[in-house]
Amino acid sequence: MLRGYEIISELKEELAKFMTDHKFANLREFIGKSLPYFTTHHDLVDRQKAVREAKEAARAGKATAKDVETWKGDIAKETSTLVTN
Repeated sequence: MLRGYEIISELKEELAKFMTDHKFANLREFIGKSLPYFTTHHDLVDRQKAVREAKEAARAGKATAKDVETWKGDIAKETSTLVTN
């Protein structure tokens, strides 16, 4: 309320610009359009967790594949050549 009633004119102008930019003829055309995208905080946390787990699994899969490629030979023979007595 610090800005008083003069904010009303500004809001009306910005709403008119928004409607023009998005080709809306009246308010009814976009009221409720965002409702399918609303969710709960719990759902967002679950989605973030799933994405994190998928990324970690992908990283783990890449590391495993790399290790398999690196050590495809005889590991005992390869390590014995690294050790000198």
